[in-house]
Parts: sequence; structure tokens; C-alpha cells
Amino acid sequence: MEEFEEKFIKPIVNACYPATLAGLDLAVLQFSTAPGLTLNYTLLAGAMGFLLSAFSVFSYTIYPTRKKLWTSSALSFIAGLFCSILAVVPEKPVLFLVDKPHFDVKLLSDMLKVDLKEGSRAEIDKLDGNRPALRDTLGWVFQTIVPLDVHLWQIEKVTVEPSGNVNIRIPHRRDIHIPLEPLEAERLVEKMNELIPIEKERRVERELAEKAAENDRERQKTQTQKYRPFR
Repeated sequence: MEEFEEKFIKPIVNACYPATLAGLDLAVLQFSTAPGLTLNYTLLAGAMGFLLSAFSVFSYTIYPTRKKLWTSSALSFIAGLFCSILAVVPEKPVLFLVDKPHFDVKLLSDMLKVDLKEGSRAEIDKLDGNRPALRDTLGWVFQTIVPLDVHLWQIEKVTVEPSGNVNIRIPHRRDIHIPLEPLEAERLVEKMNELIPIEKERRVERELAEKAAENDRERQKTQTQKYRPFR
């Protein structure tokens, strides 16, 4: 009986621990309301890491001499744990939110996010000649910029058209256009124009601080070499 448990039961029991964590990640993903693509991918990556760990530890329990299986189990478990922790790290508060039927726009203190809602990409991919208006107004958004994460310090200029289109100019990359209602667009652009100069100033301060720290390290290195005793 003990030999049977050691050979058949123990591998299953060992694999159940990471497999349970994978199930928890998938359960959170299943019952979350509008989790967003970033959280979707993070939870899926965590679940895949735990499943790989479960498979590896199951195999290692059967073949304990194969150390690569133990290494694979440990690394994949750590990766799954990291993704799961990352998924629950709170984001910065949303200062402005535009919730559209197929996508949403979130303005944070330092970033602009545009996320495609679940199922919307498949719907857009199925558009044909019977629905040209929806393809013309939304298709280019989903094909070019979604999901979109742009740091505000990267933005050179943001304007709004009378139709409600928000135009974002970023140096060295394609301009971004987001179709919104005129009132929504005006409020978004107004808030962005308030935050962009602040983020640009913070970016300059960070660069100066990094440069000063680098110069300090170089100076200390030079002094160390200068006073190093000759042999």
C-alpha cells in the first residue's frame, strides 16, 4: 500500500498545490467584471506558470533523478506567483474615465490608457460590408492603438476636433486618434493639458537625478582607482 501511494498518489498530491493556485487565478479571471486586457494577460500568465509547475512537479515526483524537472517546477511556480501578486497590485487612481461600448479610455496622473473590452475585437474582426459605419469609426482604433499605454511626458501635443476626435502627437511615432463625443473629448484634452507639463517637468527632474547619481558613481570609482595601492 505504501509503495502504491508513493508511486501514484504522491505525484498527484504534489501537483495539486500549484494546480489549485492556477484554478484560483482562472476563477478570479472568470468572475471579474471588465478586468481589462492587462489584468487578463497577467492572470492568464500566472495560471500558465502554475500549471507548468504542476506538470513539472508531478513528473519530478515520478522521476526524482531528473533535476531539470525540479528546476522547471520552481521557476514556473515563482513566475506564476509573481504574476498573481502583480495582478493585485493597485493601480494609480483614474482621474478621468470614458466608457464606450467597445473600449474605454483611462487617464491616470502619469499615463493614458486605452483598453479594448472583452469580446469587442472578435466582433470587429467579423465586420463586413453590412456594417461599414462601425468599421470606419472604430476599426482603425482596434487595428492600430489598442491596447494603448502612453506616458504623458511622451506626448508633444493633444488637440480635439469639432467632431470629437482626440488627436495625440508623439514624436517619432504615428499620431493617435481617439473617436469620442465632443464634450468627452474636450474634458479629456483639458485634463491632459493640465497633467502633461507636470509630467514633463518630473521627467526632466528624474533624468537630472539619474545623471547626477551616475556622475557620483563615476567619481567614486575614479577616486577608488586613484588611491589603490600599487603592487
